[in-house]
Amino acid sequence: MNSALMKDLLDLGDAFEEAYPDRATQTLPGFLAWAAQQQAAAAAPPVPAPPEPPYTYYHPDVPVLQTYVSHVVTKAYRYFRGYVKKAFESVPLLNFDDFIALATLAERGSLTKTHLVEMTVNEKTSGMLVIKRLIDNGFVTQTDDEQDKRTRRITVTPQGLATLRAAQPAMNQATRLFTGDLTEDEQRQLSALLLRLDKFHEPIYLALLANRDLPLDTLIDTGLKPAPAPAR
Repeated sequence: MNSALMKDLLDLGDAFEEAYPDRATQTLPGFLAWAAQQQAAAAAPPVPAPPEPPYTYYHPDVPVLQTYVSHVVTKAYRYFRGYVKKAFESVPLLNFDDFIALATLAERGSLTKTHLVEMTVNEKTSGMLVIKRLIDNGFVTQTDDEQDKRTRRITVTPQGLATLRAAQPAMNQATRLFTGDLTEDEQRQLSALLLRLDKFHEPIYLALLANRDLPLDTLIDTGLKPAPAPAR
């Protein structure tokens, strides 16, 4: 094999392992998909620098770029919620949180209530209210966990799947509107960056769920990584 090509492959392999240190995620399909993304990003034209925020922050110590990014992401999320609310006017049995929980459960199969709340990144009280609505409407059913009778597992019902399918066209409209005029390549680049953020924040979120007294500076300064979650 060409020695230069071999070196490139080894370098890509090292970078992939650094990006995904969990050995369970270090699969050949995952590596090939990740490598294709890297090559596409390298071949894409450079993304223009974002404009400076069109306003002055209230204090000189405010980190301008990070604050600007967080503001734009927050606004984009609220735009999307508004689009989904409008789209779901024709699907009165669901709201945004109900749809996300039902879709997550349909994709993953049977889950405990706590696991579903964690996967949808919801507060426990709000997440349990979502699950209660889904149960009351007959969209999910709950049973005792075989290993732990104190734990309740939930599963999507045929009625829940039918409602999910009926709501999908409305969600597709909101999604198409949300991505705006971004090209497919730009959407892929944005997806890769958001995935990196998701992988960074998920262990911090789980650590805070386990111990809400953890100060943020501890998480930032030490890069705290919580112990693996128990099997469900």
